[in-house]
Amino acid sequence: MRYFFNHCLTEHAHVFDMLRAADPSVHITAANSHKGSPVRLAADTFLDDPAAGEGHAMPAGYAEWLLEAAREARADIVIPYRHRMELADFRDCFEAAGIRLLTAADRQTMTVIEQKPAFLQWAEETGIPISPFREFSCLETFEAAVAAFDPMAPLCIKPSSGVGAVGFRRLVDDEAPGAAAVLLGLDAMVLGKGALRRLLSLGPLSRPMMLMLYLRGPERSTDFVCLDGEILGAVTRMRSGLYQKVGDDMVSFAMATTLARELGMSGLLNLQTRCLDDGSQVLLELNSRAAGGIGQTAPSGVNLPGLLHEALCGRRPEVPRRAGRTVRVARREMFLEI
Repeated sequence: MRYFFNHCLTEHAHVFDMLRAADPSVHITAANSHKGSPVRLAADTFLDDPAAGEGHAMPAGYAEWLLEAAREARADIVIPYRHRMELADFRDCFEAAGIRLLTAADRQTMTVIEQKPAFLQWAEETGIPISPFREFSCLETFEAAVAAFDPMAPLCIKPSSGVGAVGFRRLVDDEAPGAAAVLLGLDAMVLGKGALRRLLSLGPLSRPMMLMLYLRGPERSTDFVCLDGEILGAVTRMRSGLYQKVGDDMVSFAMATTLARELGMSGLLNLQTRCLDDGSQVLLELNSRAAGGIGQTAPSGVNLPGLLHEALCGRRPEVPRRAGRTVRVARREMFLEI
């Protein structure tokens, strides 16, 4: 089997290693616009990926470039990271060339996933417990959102779309005693409510934000793999100090199973949860691509990329694979000459 990954994350080097652990004969072509990307060392073949378009939009002709590059690489499977939503519209073109373009779902479904408020509303209607939220884009809607929560409840904000923790802030009362120590401390992820109100008084935001409960418990990040709506395996990671606890989580697994089935999803995906004060888990978001930390799941004994490879070869597990034990995993950086 020959794979082609476009503009993948640095951490995708772990995905390549896990694919080879499942089948040493796989061939991996990776493309990236950064010639110094570490994936250059991990891939069998490395190509320069055309630069992103204006505002990170997919450049004209990019799908055609990717198809031709995949043909030249004799790829069987193309797994896109960059422009994956737009590329989902071209799956039939790749199929006509004998290549499977493996996106999480069709473009409409992926668009809903990336728009967190719409996705969370859908998830709640489907029966999946979610973290309570309200959208706001101006001072008036922010005040309405705040009024929807208990006055004593800890709150946070984050963008309605985006990746990682970009834009996330924990809100604090900047008029309360000791607020200065918090705002000027080591935690850069805090913002005073008064400061936010002053910013919003200057005019509406360019894009909506979400006001949510700030859930203090540890975040669970569940990496899972599925194909055509069938879940093949899942592993949950939970940060604990300098390491992560990696193993099985029944609630997160059930959520992943439901999401994969109801959305007809395929590929290496990720969901994130936290617990309410009563201990019940709620869904925060679903990512339509592999998480950067997927390599940390390998010590669990469940090879998620390997399960995907086996399924693409026509060999699906009789039951989804889940970690049979919990292990502690730490990250170790490596420095290599490029």
